[in-house]
Amino acid sequence: MKKTVLRRSLFEKAARLLAGDVPPAWLISELEWLADGISADRWFEKKLPTRGELRNSLIAAKEATQLLIKLCESSVISSSSTAKNWGNSRPRITIV
Repeated sequence: MKKTVLRRSLFEKAARLLAGDVPPAWLISELEWLADGISADRWFEKKLPTRGELRNSLIAAKEATQLLIKLCESSVISSSSTAKNWGNSRPRITIV
């Protein structure tokens, strides 16, 4: 007949190292909860961009912004409206 042997979890072994031969049950469950939290944090951290990737994204955004500013500064904005129709119609704006 085969004997059934219960294997101790790593958390129970760690709890025994911390609290002695008979660790409280709450300590084992808290160690499991802590390990789950650390695992989730590590998974989330892997999804974040590295410093280099973030730097490259910010440089690209800065360059795009500078290009838009340059394009806006080079455009000539003129309004052709006269005093007599100022209140009756919207001024026409031409961007060249």
